Amino acid sequence: MQGKNPGNLGISIQQPVVAGSWYPAQSAKLKSIIISLLDSQQLTINQPIKALILPHAGYQYSGKIAASGYKQLSHPKLNKSYKTVIILAPSHHAQFNGISVLSKAYYQTPLGKIKLSKKTAQLLKEKIAKYLPEAYEKEHSLEIHLPFLQSVLKDFELLPIITGNVNPEELAAVLEKYTDSKTLVLASSDLSHFHDYDGAVSLDACSISSILSLDPVQAMNNEMCGIIPVLTLIYLAKKLNLQPRFLTYLNSGDITHEKASVVGYTSIAFTALTKEQKLMLSLARANITSRLDNKAHQVNNIPASLKQIKACFVTLTIDNQLRGCIGSLTASKPLCQNILDNSLNAAFHDPRFSPLAKEELSSVKIEISILTPPRKLSFSQQEDLLSKLKPFIHGVILKLHNHKSTFLPQVWEQLPDKQEFLEHLSMKAGLPEDAWKDPAIEISVYEVEKFSE
Repeated sequence: MQGKNPGNLGISIQQPVVAGSWYPAQSAKLKSIIISLLDSQQLTINQPIKALILPHAGYQYSGKIAASGYKQLSHPKLNKSYKTVIILAPSHHAQFNGISVLSKAYYQTPLGKIKLSKKTAQLLKEKIAKYLPEAYEKEHSLEIHLPFLQSVLKDFELLPIITGNVNPEELAAVLEKYTDSKTLVLASSDLSHFHDYDGAVSLDACSISSILSLDPVQAMNNEMCGIIPVLTLIYLAKKLNLQPRFLTYLNSGDITHEKASVVGYTSIAFTALTKEQKLMLSLARANITSRLDNKAHQVNNIPASLKQIKACFVTLTIDNQLRGCIGSLTASKPLCQNILDNSLNAAFHDPRFSPLAKEELSSVKIEISILTPPRKLSFSQQEDLLSKLKPFIHGVILKLHNHKSTFLPQVWEQLPDKQEFLEHLSMKAGLPEDAWKDPAIEISVYEVEKFSE
């Protein structure tokens, strides 16, 4: 049957089609594998996750990468807040225009039934939506996520969507109407397919970069089988002001150790700004505005968390181009004071740029990065150093004699190749581009919590 809602939403069940092949069909074995995968990961984000990009290969290949995302939903105080999970999954078999919205009452897995959301019937009334049973007959990209969701969320309803040939910006505009504070959006996608290991790492770094910078044009030019779900989530994130947060990347070669032809996988979370993050951004903007107006900026009622001694950077951009970036690598002042000082320094005292003009302020985007304490990286040779660097996670400090420079983790978005990253970092320190190969080089790394307007 093809077309709009066939009218049997209240009585039918969608049976699994890849249980027993892509993941175990036995309930006990499936539970055991999922628990083991989740236990192997760390909970690193202690705030509500609004969206995720996760892979959809068999659990033996991408289960660990998927688990790194699902682990972030396991916070005991947060995983009860989701009432609806929207899954955007690509079609690998059926060809069609628009989106297919499953018109059933439940989706069955070996772990039990998942109730479909009442929003399903509403979504099927949208111009781009219809129910195509053939879209689900062989498809793994949606079903593969369901046992994980059943394992980490207490109670939720499902809004399952398989994407065909559809404008992702239009789809994002539609989904915005179905997304509220208790909705989780999941985009299902693997990255590059069947390249050699090094080629895949390079291609996948560019894909991850496009997601972290919320750049749909760059993303469109990269290799992702779930490009429509990913693009849709990028547009939705921009509408809802969600902040992408990189979690992990591996490819099948890291799992099987067969590196001639691999598939890439990543896990990326999206969060909303917290009240404190909004306060920090508003402090930075108000401080810059006051200086431009030749007024003193008064700061009152600062929460205790902003009085902690922490290092930070403040970055200014205009149209995604750097306009100023100043900060400190070591913590010596309360975070609030660091934000105030660095916001002015980034705006008016970055030696690479002229002071910010008043007419530029409305175009400026402010980003704040709060740093963890740097730690020295031990390595034996160049290859060892490259293997220990974690793109998109590590900020890097390079030091050789009296020369020193740093790149925040965000710089990986422009320089995803490790060697090129270190070459530019060497030149930033006033050294030759190959200075990072010097036996006397010192490398330290740190991580950041970053958020922006």
